Amino acid sequence: MASKQPLIIEVLRGPVVESQHQVMAVVVNEIGNLVQYWGHPQYLTMPRSAIKMLQALPLIESGAAEKFNLEDKHIALACASHRGEKEHLAALSQWLEKAGLKEAQYVCGPHLPYDEASAHDMIRKKSKAHRAL
Repeated sequence: MASKQPLIIEVLRGPVVESQHQVMAVVVNEIGNLVQYWGHPQYLTMPRSAIKMLQALPLIESGAAEKFNLEDKHIALACASHRGEKEHLAALSQWLEKAGLKEAQYVCGPHLPYDEASAHDMIRKKSKAHRAL
């Protein structure tokens, strides 16, 4: 096992330390047993957007992207966050249609886009908030 101390990463700007970041990491074997760690291995974390590209891998590797004829714009959305701009919503709507799904099947609640201009446009047009954001 490794040290219980977290890793400290320094970002340099030339010879000056611009910032320091504490990193907690774990390494597990193929059956999930802890092999090595830095920091607290039971620390609950929500990686959210940081691992979207990893979460998108099964979409490609399972053949689902090919089965539903997903385009690069759909794969890009699977790998990233978006702010609800019109082109993002259009691509998401197209993706749902290709998969035979409806927006109402999403578990998340509807809300306005994070993109301020898009949100204002929806409010002006009295459009309903989307679950696909």
